[in-house]
Amino acid sequence: MHWPIFSLILFIAVVLQITAGRFFPFADRLVRPDFLALLALFFAFYAPRRHAPLAAWIVGFTADLLSLGTPGVFAFSFGMLALLTLSARQILYPDHPISRIILAFCWTFLAHAFSFAVPCLLGRRAFADLMPFLGLSFCIALYTAALTPVYYLLARGKRWLTVPLSPKRL
Repeated sequence: MHWPIFSLILFIAVVLQITAGRFFPFADRLVRPDFLALLALFFAFYAPRRHAPLAAWIVGFTADLLSLGTPGVFAFSFGMLALLTLSARQILYPDHPISRIILAFCWTFLAHAFSFAVPCLLGRRAFADLMPFLGLSFCIALYTAALTPVYYLLARGKRWLTVPLSPKRL
């Protein structure tokens, strides 16, 4: 995998996450597209098998650095979702537009629902607060799924972004 290119794309996704997310229509302080979840999904599908969980974990760790929630939650959820995606790579169709939308929705919803549920399980929030957070994670996932054309742009350059130049670099 091309780690310098990965770092550059991660930097671009962080800048988009911080700045451009607030300029989208219907976006507010809490509901905005999650570009980092799309990036982690991309690398879970197209990166080599042994690099995909690490790349998704790094993207999740970066999401943890940007969030004010429980530390390590996005890193853990992106890493676990990457392992799940790796095991289901053969039966999923990542190049079909509808499957991209569904996968982006599921990834984002599960990651955000997990990040909202962990404080409830740790006793920092009441379980009554979980339902509004699940609604919020649903809205974030819906918005992210609507923006999967960003994912289409990355999928076109998948060979250049993720596959090593020679087999020796695996």
